[in-house]
Amino acid sequence: SWSLGMVYGPFALFILTPLVHIVLQRSCCGELVGALDVACAVTSFQGLCWVLGFARLSPDKRGFAASFAMLVAFLPHNVVYAVLTMMGMVCAGRVSDAIGAVSFAPLLLLSLWCGMERVIAIPCIGPFLVRSLMHPLRNDRAARWRPAVSRAGSGGPTASCDLGCGRASWSSDQS
Repeated sequence: SWSLGMVYGPFALFILTPLVHIVLQRSCCGELVGALDVACAVTSFQGLCWVLGFARLSPDKRGFAASFAMLVAFLPHNVVYAVLTMMGMVCAGRVSDAIGAVSFAPLLLLSLWCGMERVIAIPCIGPFLVRSLMHPLRNDRAARWRPAVSRAGSGGPTASCDLGCGRASWSSDQS
C-alpha cells in the first residue's frame, strides 16, 4: 500500500528543492557553483522522470515504487543533508543534491525499471528487501491480535476493555 505523501516526499526532494537551490540560494560555493547547479538540474530531471514513470505504473506496482522511493532514496538523502548541515557546510543543499544526482536519484529510476519482480530475483537479499519495503512498519504482534470476547455478558467489561482475556502466548512474546 502507498499514500500520496510517499510520492510527495520524493517529488519535493528531487524536483522542487533542487530548483529552489538553483533559483533562490545565494552563490556560496565559489567556482563550484556552476557544477553544483548542473547537478541540481540533473537531480530535478531525474525526479521528474520518476514522477512521470510512477504515474504510468499499474496500481499494483505503485506500492513497491513508493516504498522504495521513501526508504532507499528520500530518507538517506535527508540524512546526507542533515550530516552536511551539522558539519557546518555552507552549501549543504546544493552538495546534497549533487550527491543525490549520482546516487539516490538513479536508484529511484532503477526501482521503476526493475520493479518488484526483478528485485526479488536478486540472490540472497532480494526477497528480504521486497518484504522489508512492502511492510516497513508492520507490527506482527498487532497483526495477529484479535479482540477477546467478554464472558461476562452485557453487564461486564466490553471486548475492547478486556485485553487479557483469552490471550494466547506466542513465541515472540516470551522475552
